[in-house]
Amino acid sequence: MGLLLGVYAYYPSTFLVVMMVEVLGYSVLLFWAWNRSGSGDLSNPIVLLSAATLVIVVSMGATAPILMPLAALLAILAVVLGMPYIGTTAMRGISFAAVAATAAIAPLYTTDGLAAIGDIPTALVATVLGVSLPLVSGLVFLLIWQYNGRLNETLAQVRSSNEELRDAASQLIGSRRRLVGVEEELRRQVAQQLHGPAQNRLLVASHRMRMAMESGDMASEDSVKHIQQASDILADVNQGTLREVIKRLHPTLIRLSLSSALDSLANEFRSSFEVDVQVADGGSDNQPARDELPQELRLAIYRIV
Repeated sequence: MGLLLGVYAYYPSTFLVVMMVEVLGYSVLLFWAWNRSGSGDLSNPIVLLSAATLVIVVSMGATAPILMPLAALLAILAVVLGMPYIGTTAMRGISFAAVAATAAIAPLYTTDGLAAIGDIPTALVATVLGVSLPLVSGLVFLLIWQYNGRLNETLAQVRSSNEELRDAASQLIGSRRRLVGVEEELRRQVAQQLHGPAQNRLLVASHRMRMAMESGDMASEDSVKHIQQASDILADVNQGTLREVIKRLHPTLIRLSLSSALDSLANEFRSSFEVDVQVADGGSDNQPARDELPQELRLAIYRIV
């Protein structure tokens, strides 16, 4: 504003009024651009600031023809500073606006006004250049600096998210390994049960049946005794060992609910190891929360437990 008051000594009041209005609008635009750049948007503020600078320099040339060299220099500066951030569409719009504005104000220039370009005071040109060039460059630098700070914050958040993703991936790999270990342990236990108690009991039952057949008299007391013992052994194998193997291969209660399957598993631990095991269900009495899980996930949780 001090610069405008100094220029007012050479030019009519119309120039001062126009420039004051434009500087006020430019200040509002700069405040908006500062906020937008803080949110990560730098292209739109730079484009609008470049367009506003072009409007100012064109109006400067229209109201004060002797400032045309300065106006041309500021116009070039606005385009050069905004070039890295101005897209093709925005550049075409700014160029069209500049050409249209220049064509519109061209009739306002007079021969005397153009001839007065040579009378522009050197001190005034030096003052305007010394103030305007650092000011425009500083404003653009501040916008870029603020955008760079915002970009660094975004990069820090991305790095933090990457660390969390790596931790989640590591946990997922660990879960897969545990599931594979549980599956292999289940296979080992099933094979051990089939090869150990079940096979031995079946051999005993087969031996009892053979003894009954070798006795010759199937109605004898010894034959009936051997057959009864073999029948008891087969029933025990069917009700005990084979049912346990089937349950380990695929627990039937898991089809109803996860809580029921875990309750059954807890009862086995209580009877086998004489420990107090409780299953906490976070759902309601009518519909436990874990029952809403897919069956594959329920089975995986059951295996881990």
